Amino acid sequence: MAEGPGQRFPSPPKTEDAGVRSAGRPEYESVDLEDVEEVPLSVDEISAIDIDIEEDNVDKILAMTGENWSIDAQRETLKEAAKDPATKDKRDGRESPPPPGVKPSLHIPTPYDFGGTDRPSDSILVDDAELSGAVEPAGGGRKAARGIEEPARPSLTRPPQRTMPPPLPGGPSSIAPPRSFPPPPLPPHRPGSSGSVRPGAPASRRPPPPPLPKSDITGASRVHPVAPPEREAPRISPEGHTLVELLTTRIERLAGAEDRVGLSRAHLELAIVHETLGDDTKVNAEVTAALEVDPDLAPAHGILRRRLHHRTQLVPMLRHLDREIAVASGEAATVELLVERARLLVAGDRTDDARDAWELVLSRAPHHSATLKGLETDLGRRVFADRADRGAAAGSKAPAGKDDLVPTTDEDRWEDLVTHLGRMADAYSAQPDLAAWIHVERARLLEHRLGRVDAARGAFERALRLDGGVGPVRDAFTLHCAAHHDTARLAALLAEEARLEPSSSRCARLELDAATLAHTLLGDDAQAVALLEHAAARAPTTPSVDRRVLDDLVRLYETSGQWPEAARTRRARLRFFTDASTQVYELKRLSAIEERLGSLEDAIGDIERALEIDPDDATLVDELDRLLSLAGKDDVRIALWHGEAQRTEEGSKRARSLAKAAQLAEAIGRHDEALRHLRAAWVAAPGDSEILDQLSRLMSPAPTETFDREVRGLIELYSQAAQATRDTGRRVAYLEKVAVLWEELVGDQLRATRTFEEILRLEPGRRGAVLGLERTAGRVGDDRALSRALSDEAKLAEDGVDVLGLRVRSAQVLSRVDPARAASLVHEVLEQDPHHVAARALETRLHEEAGRWELATQSIRARLDIVVTTMDKVALWLQLAQIYDARLRDPKSAVEALQEARKADPIHPVPPEEIARVLEAAGDAKALRVSIEQLSQDAITPQERARHLTHAAEIDELRLMDDLSAATLYARALTETPEDELIADRLVRVLARRIVTTAGAPGPVGFETPAFQELLAQLAKRAEKATTPARAQAYSFLLASLLVVANVDLSRARALLDAIHDGDPRHVGALRLLEAIARRGPSAQQVANVLKQQGESFTDVRARLGALWELASLEAWRLSTGESVATYTRILELDPTDPSALEAAVRLALWPARRGEVAARRAAVAALRSLSALAHDEAMRIANDLRLGLMLEAHAMDPTTERDAMTSASRESLERLREVLTLDPLSVTAATSLARVANRLGDASGAAAAAISLAELSVQPKVRAKYLVDAANLLLSDSTDEALGPMDERTERAAQLLEKALDSDPNSTTAAPRLSQVRGAQHQSERLIDVFRSALSRATAKDTIVFVGTEIARVARDELGEIGVAIEAMRAVRAAAPDHIPSLLTLSELFIAQRAWPEAVETLEDIVARGKEPAPRVTALFALASVYEKVLSDPIEAERALRTALSIEPENPRAIRALIHRLAAKQNEPDADGQPQNKTAAKLEIASLLDRLAHVEKDRHVKCDILLELADIRVALKDMAQAEKALVEAVATAPDHARAFARLSRFFRSPQNPGPGGLDAVSYARALGAVIGRGQQLGTSDPRWYASLGHIEVEQLNRLRDGVGHLQRAVQMDPNLHECRFELASAFSRLGAHDDASKTVLSMITPNATPLVSISDPAAALELLERAFNAERRQEEAIVVSELRAIAGELDEGRHAWLRGRRLPPFEQHHAVLDRSTLVSHVIPPEGRHLLLDIAAAISGIETKLLRADISEIGFTARDRIGKRSGNPTRLLLDRIAKALGIGDVELVVTPNVSRTRVLAQDGIWVVVPKALTELPEPTQLASMGRALARVALNVPWLEELPPPHIEAMLVAAARAVNPAYGKDDVDVLSLKLVMQYEPNLAKELSRKQKQALEKLVPLMNATGPGFGGAPGAGQGGRLIPIDVLIGALARAELRIAYLLTGDVLATIDELRGLDSAFLQATESAGRGSVAAVLDHPFAGDVVRFALTPEATALRRRVGSTWAG
Repeated sequence: MAEGPGQRFPSPPKTEDAGVRSAGRPEYESVDLEDVEEVPLSVDEISAIDIDIEEDNVDKILAMTGENWSIDAQRETLKEAAKDPATKDKRDGRESPPPPGVKPSLHIPTPYDFGGTDRPSDSILVDDAELSGAVEPAGGGRKAARGIEEPARPSLTRPPQRTMPPPLPGGPSSIAPPRSFPPPPLPPHRPGSSGSVRPGAPASRRPPPPPLPKSDITGASRVHPVAPPEREAPRISPEGHTLVELLTTRIERLAGAEDRVGLSRAHLELAIVHETLGDDTKVNAEVTAALEVDPDLAPAHGILRRRLHHRTQLVPMLRHLDREIAVASGEAATVELLVERARLLVAGDRTDDARDAWELVLSRAPHHSATLKGLETDLGRRVFADRADRGAAAGSKAPAGKDDLVPTTDEDRWEDLVTHLGRMADAYSAQPDLAAWIHVERARLLEHRLGRVDAARGAFERALRLDGGVGPVRDAFTLHCAAHHDTARLAALLAEEARLEPSSSRCARLELDAATLAHTLLGDDAQAVALLEHAAARAPTTPSVDRRVLDDLVRLYETSGQWPEAARTRRARLRFFTDASTQVYELKRLSAIEERLGSLEDAIGDIERALEIDPDDATLVDELDRLLSLAGKDDVRIALWHGEAQRTEEGSKRARSLAKAAQLAEAIGRHDEALRHLRAAWVAAPGDSEILDQLSRLMSPAPTETFDREVRGLIELYSQAAQATRDTGRRVAYLEKVAVLWEELVGDQLRATRTFEEILRLEPGRRGAVLGLERTAGRVGDDRALSRALSDEAKLAEDGVDVLGLRVRSAQVLSRVDPARAASLVHEVLEQDPHHVAARALETRLHEEAGRWELATQSIRARLDIVVTTMDKVALWLQLAQIYDARLRDPKSAVEALQEARKADPIHPVPPEEIARVLEAAGDAKALRVSIEQLSQDAITPQERARHLTHAAEIDELRLMDDLSAATLYARALTETPEDELIADRLVRVLARRIVTTAGAPGPVGFETPAFQELLAQLAKRAEKATTPARAQAYSFLLASLLVVANVDLSRARALLDAIHDGDPRHVGALRLLEAIARRGPSAQQVANVLKQQGESFTDVRARLGALWELASLEAWRLSTGESVATYTRILELDPTDPSALEAAVRLALWPARRGEVAARRAAVAALRSLSALAHDEAMRIANDLRLGLMLEAHAMDPTTERDAMTSASRESLERLREVLTLDPLSVTAATSLARVANRLGDASGAAAAAISLAELSVQPKVRAKYLVDAANLLLSDSTDEALGPMDERTERAAQLLEKALDSDPNSTTAAPRLSQVRGAQHQSERLIDVFRSALSRATAKDTIVFVGTEIARVARDELGEIGVAIEAMRAVRAAAPDHIPSLLTLSELFIAQRAWPEAVETLEDIVARGKEPAPRVTALFALASVYEKVLSDPIEAERALRTALSIEPENPRAIRALIHRLAAKQNEPDADGQPQNKTAAKLEIASLLDRLAHVEKDRHVKCDILLELADIRVALKDMAQAEKALVEAVATAPDHARAFARLSRFFRSPQNPGPGGLDAVSYARALGAVIGRGQQLGTSDPRWYASLGHIEVEQLNRLRDGVGHLQRAVQMDPNLHECRFELASAFSRLGAHDDASKTVLSMITPNATPLVSISDPAAALELLERAFNAERRQEEAIVVSELRAIAGELDEGRHAWLRGRRLPPFEQHHAVLDRSTLVSHVIPPEGRHLLLDIAAAISGIETKLLRADISEIGFTARDRIGKRSGNPTRLLLDRIAKALGIGDVELVVTPNVSRTRVLAQDGIWVVVPKALTELPEPTQLASMGRALARVALNVPWLEELPPPHIEAMLVAAARAVNPAYGKDDVDVLSLKLVMQYEPNLAKELSRKQKQALEKLVPLMNATGPGFGGAPGAGQGGRLIPIDVLIGALARAELRIAYLLTGDVLATIDELRGLDSAFLQATESAGRGSVAAVLDHPFAGDVVRFALTPEATALRRRVGSTWAG
């Protein structure tokens, strides 16, 4: 074919279908299809085939291959291809991606760059070809591509240490290594954002940096304040030399300018550099030069003052300091300079000026630390005169025993000191104990030096508000209040101290003292009682205190009539009484009070206890019987009298006791018991008539109704006879018969009594009637009749009978109804026998009951003459005293009676106590004091003597106000009990008060009194005798403080305080007093030692700073040791902002730092860091930051510096230098050093700031441009450094910098690309074109022209739409670079856009001809083909162009698609002759090209579409093998393709095939196997392949085993193929693998029922499972499945009826018990096998005590309680369950009052069953009761009765009974409160056995882990689990146990349905939904799954609940 017009490329050769892959980047991945044997067809054979490619197939092919074929698409392709990678990378800022490890590499300037005359070799001014960007690889070398620089990209990667440049100073390389001591780490520093790097930005204030390192910087602790030694000449590094040259050049340029500020700063910079380099000879000259330019330059004055620091240079130092003060701009800075001035004045001994200076500072800063301490030192020196013994000669010593200084008598000086101490206390408020003690010092000065007691009290009160704890402050105030009779405050202080004191013993003593004061002096009994109650609650403490507390409480309560409290207190006091008589007496008093309060139970208990102590006291028995009678406790009364009878040996007494018991038994209807007691009484006293009478009556037979009627008839007969006869004797005889019949046969005692009275009226002396009346009247309670009978018996008595006794008995009976007549009878008896004991006792009682107290006393005195035993006498005297005291209000007579009692029994403890009580109540203090002192003389034990002496001393002190006597008695008491601190404290307070009273007035005169010496001696003794170290220290300190304030025996005070300080180094009082002592002595070193200790021990920062500054001043100007770096270090630790300390630190550290000592350098760095933060003006901050930055750089460059510290130092150095540039952008030192540090660190922001400043400093244009480009690149980097500012701002600033760079250097190949990138991102196209046009007009470099012209064209075309401008620019580029292919591509695209077709074709052909790379040539060919076809209508040239492109890249997908597209379109076009095309070859070639396209296609889905189309063509070609191959490949390639798998299935379906659905099963199975195999090769797979193959093999090919394997594989791949799983189970069943079949179906219900209910026929699956179980002979599990089928409604009625009608046989002996261990191991879910369950088992039984339920609250009757022998069916079921679980006796209650079965604990376990449950079927009853008894078997019967939080609390509390720390990390605050509520009750109720069981669990409690285990207690951890988890597990276990006991799933589920209404509703109707509800229910589903396990079946066999067989 001839070439067409414009064709410049040859025709392509014929191409074969090759499988070679394109060398270029493929668009899709290709995969090889499985080889299929292929026979090539000839053209003739193909022509013979009827190929019918329908129109839609052609359309599909056209649509598939027609992308990117339009003119516009070709234009876009050209546009993309024209993007020159180099140009694009330039524009995008990534011409060549920077290698890892790049860093900023700013050039360090030379003097020539800054305007010097000589151009050195290392100048930045080099040829353009050598220029490079601001970044270079870390390994060195520069990178250029086609002469175009690559942009800068900073890196934060730290460069290798060994490649670092040397440090700026002379550094380690020129100095010997530092001395060997471990260098401390550089203080941590968190640099803040220092703001933007733009010039002129305000500097941010940084927080003060951390303090200096703690170690001394020179290895020694002191630096002497002498002139520094001569130093060797410095060795300056090249970098330092360069810096000096740069600064010198800068100074020379500024010398003639008007910038005086810049010039002075340049001089100051040069001075700082010289100082850093160690060139001290030049420092002062430069500083002086700076001051000549600017005399007010504060940093210059500061440097000179620091360098002059010496004792001989104080005057010039003060001169420079005054100048600094004059120019200081801030108040804080001025104050610090004034403080330094005051120090210098003190150092120069100008004390008056120094005081004025201190005062001036305090007027401006009232709380200045150093000033407060300095002024205190001055004032403290003034209040003491010179040494008393100071002689003329210096160095003479004071006489031994004399104090060094004498206090002044000038009160003004003391006032000044007091005032200043108040100011100090206010300032030290951050340490309350120190501030409080200073107030104490003020108070003591006010009290003892100025005599101002009220002011002193105010100071004490302020002190106590600050330090209200137990300690010296409170002790001092307490002593003050005691000394000055301030009782109210003293009581309050003691009470408050008791609340704070940790020792309960001391608390009780303090509260007792406070209560005594409140009651005795303040009259506040309520407060006294409250305090005493607090003290009593602390018992046991000290026996004497506890006893006294209770004594006082009893007295106060009984005095105020508070009887309940009195009873309680008396009961508590009983433990202190050991004597039996005292105990009995107290118990009787206590019983009387309890009876008075109506508490008969307590009253009875008290008398019973007394009776146990003294069983022989008959009055106690009578009193107890009386109380029991009042309480209605007849049973106890019977037992009492029976016990008395058993204890008594005397027959008559024994008989009377038994008769009393019989009488009581008969009264309550216990006749048999009464008869038994009477028979025993008759044996004891055979002749007793009363006993005979009662016995005969009881032994009479009980009358029947007939007998009673007959007897009554007989009585009527005798009565009529008696009335009828006139014979008195006969009438009496008849009446006697009537009386006997009424009494003995009928039992009507009242009628018998009336009959006997009638007989006595007829015959008054008839003895039988008297005795009868006596019997019957006593029975009916007729006291008058009984009294008459006894009186008549006395008259008729024969000789030997106790007639008076009968008369007394008559009076006793009559006293109950007629006391006056009874008293008369007693009087008659006593006239006959005045010594009759019973009569006298009755007389006393009658008088007392009648209130005749005088007569009662006379009666008692008469009885005293009668009684013989001492015990009786003492009892009567006590009774008499009680009447005198309580009734007659005669304390004197009461005391006399008590004294008589004491004479009778001197060792009886009651009389002395009662004497004291009576006198106390009478208010007779003197008598009481004498009496109590007498008691002390008679006391036996020292404790008793001390108790009485203390009480007597208390009366002297508080009532008689006799301190002297009180002190004497307290001292005597203390002699008896030397360790009694209660007495000791009281004695100290009394002695303190005596000092004031003896001196007559407060003031120093009190120190001269003997009482003061006594107080000191007593305090010394107490310090020795103290029972605790704390009290010993308190006494010692109080003693020492008094010695110091009195200024006596200071050596002794120092020794005491030293000992205190050794034990408590932070004791502020001791430290303050030690300082006071030291300042009164001659040794400054001692003062320094104390100040050092204060600086270490005080916690208030101001106080510590004050002490340390005093120490520093002493060291600097007074001590020979010189200044201590450690002191300044501690100051700076406390106040990193102290300028004076910081300057001192710099001064001391600078020289060793320059010698290379790392520690010194670090110290200087830390100090400079703080000075910089504190700088008060710009110049000072610049100077400090420069010094700091240079020193940090030196530290970072030291090879001995650790790597982390090196990085940190470099980072901070960079920030400091950047701060300087922020303040002074033209700082040469900062810019140069910052560039160096930023290069090393790779810091973008630092490098950018340095580059900008260096550009400003540079005078060479190219240098300026280079620095500007570097800065822009750094701003545009991806650094996240916040210092660079926001990205928008960074971008704009970078663009401006780049424009400046281009303006300075138009040929810069780095500025233009970066500017294009930035302005393009900003969418500022017009501005970019303007700048680039200017640059293009001036540029001469080819690369610059190409880039700039291309960018102009791109922006003009894409953003401005000006194609003409773009073409003009590109023509200029073509003229400069005609072979630049990207430019030609751009130009051709522009021609196409302009529709200049000839120019476009010409340019494209030029590309094909000039191009060397295939890609642009192919792109140009595609564009040509498109133009030929679409525009020029030349398809032949278009096809030729495409075939040429395919010859260049045979596997180019786009070329293949384009050719297919052309061939497909060609079929519808006529040939050159206008005839239809011959389609045969085209169709064959299309098929071949589709095959090739499929091979190279990467997208799986696209490839699948291609293969499907290819398969359709192959089918049309009748090539079925190749079609099948294509389909297999399509399915294997894209398993998830929507059509592929279905298309494969249709391929094998045909109506002619016999299989289901016309499927060729064999072929389809073969194809599926091929798909699976091909998928394995490709790494693809789909479970549907296996499922479909398995289904065909099982259902159609009968290849069961193969089908099972494929189905298993499908289920493994996708467990959600539920139908497939069922098919698998069916296949297993057909194979006879029933075990596998059952497992497969079981997997469909575990863990939920979703798989089962989602298949089409769940009933079939259940039926299959039942068959499988039956085939495995697992009939029990099969029955469970039947129950599930019943729920599903798929069971026949017969089978369903059988399931519901099942009943269990009785529990047989061969059945085994399900014990607890079995249940825990095999039934309880794993999460329930927790340690808490073992704890519950350990405390089993506690529920009957701790959780005891009131069964009666349920409201059941006796009939509701079902006994074991009742035969009740429900009872039988319960017993069967109990046997099966091994549970003992259980009570059963059936009641309608409950709605669910409950388990309650009272004395035992009760199961309460709803009445409705008994009407339900037996299995349901079994399930309900089984669930309840399961809780009992698991030892958790309370599980449903307690809320979950209470369950957890109870179990944790039980564990804590043996392991108090258990659960401390697992129990929250709310639960902990519950635990604490349970703990005391559990501790009380736990038995020893339960505690032992808990103790065995302690190792498990301490174990770590979640607390789960297999067996009980095994492998468990102690950590708690959520209680809900445990309860849920136990709830599931309950239902499991219920199922085991019933063997009935349906019944168990019915039980659950009754508890869960939602579950009931969900399962009301049988069906699929009910099955799902059951299986998905957390409890029902668990029961079903458990029931289907072999383990459950085995357990059921043990208890006999199986059904099979």
